[in-house]
Amino acid sequence: MLLGLTTLLFNVVLFALGFPLRTIDGRLFYEPREIGALLWKLGDAGRARYLLVARLDLLFIPLYTSFFVLLARHWAKSRMGLLVVCFLAATMALFDYGETLGVRYLLELFPAADKPVELLVSRCTPLKWSALFGVGIALVALWRARGAGAGAGSGAGAGAGSGA
Repeated sequence: MLLGLTTLLFNVVLFALGFPLRTIDGRLFYEPREIGALLWKLGDAGRARYLLVARLDLLFIPLYTSFFVLLARHWAKSRMGLLVVCFLAATMALFDYGETLGVRYLLELFPAADKPVELLVSRCTPLKWSALFGVGIALVALWRARGAGAGAGSGAGAGAGSGA
């Protein structure tokens, strides 16, 4: 649910800007050679809006990363659970920054191309989504563990530790 809300929020921003939801960073994966054609299809106005979205994304990255860490701090019963979410959220942010900064550079460089940056961007995108998936799984696990610990009076094999 949390992942869906985060993605929905970003897509609402894109839609509000009149943007088709076919941006480079909205895909799960793609080949570096596809980037030029994707940017070409956007046209001049689309590339200008995409550059604006990329600038906004640079602000959005620390917001969603902080949000995930705050949720983990609230839900985590153990330090390890918190560390896992923090690591995955930081990894996701790192790949998202790499992707976004690369996309900005390619948008500003267009119609010229930079093959190493296209390769970097095309690799950062699926790694970002993978880390986001990991954050989602970890947060759901923390949330379920918190709920299970609070609502289970007779746990099977758990030695009862309490603490709030």
